[in-house]
Amino acid sequence: MRHHPNKKVVAAALTAGLVFGASGVAVAWFTEGGTGSGTAQVGTGTTGVFDITTPGPSSYLTPGSGPQSFDLVIHNTSGADAHIGTVYMEMNSKNGDAATSPGNVQITGCTATWFTVSTSVAVDQTIAAGATVHLSNYEITEPTIAMSNDSASQDDCQATGPGILFSTSGF
Repeated sequence: MRHHPNKKVVAAALTAGLVFGASGVAVAWFTEGGTGSGTAQVGTGTTGVFDITTPGPSSYLTPGSGPQSFDLVIHNTSGADAHIGTVYMEMNSKNGDAATSPGNVQITGCTATWFTVSTSVAVDQTIAAGATVHLSNYEITEPTIAMSNDSASQDDCQATGPGILFSTSGF
C-alpha cells in the first residue's frame, strides 16, 4: 500500500517553503547597495548655565598662613541637564587692588597679588536641570586660596572679602 502524505503536513511544508523562499528574497533585498543623505538637527549650547559661588575657606586668611581649601557651590540654572568640565578661577581685582565679588568694589590698599588661588579644578560632572551641588560631595580635590606675607603693611585687607572670579568649560 502506498502511503499518501497528510494534507496538513503538505500544507505545512508548502508554507515553510514559501516563508524560506520569501526570506531569501528579503535578504537579497536588504543586502543591496545604495547611497543616500539626510540631516539631523543639533541643539545649541546655553551660555551662563552655571552659577558658581563659594562660602570661602572655613577660617580667616592671614598673611603667610598657607593655602586653605574651599568648597564650590554649583547651580545649574537651565531647564536641562548640563555638563560642567573645568572651573577656572582668578582673583578679582580693580586697579591692582583686590575687589569684592559680587559687586566689584575695590578694596583700596589690599593688593590683589598678595592672594593666590588655584587656577582650575576639573569637575567633569553632569548636573541635573535646576540642581545645586557642592564640590565637596564629590571625590574631587577642592581649590585653595592663600595670602602671602608681604613686607608692606597688609592692614587694609583686614575684615574684607576679596572676590574670586569663576569661568567654566563644558569639557
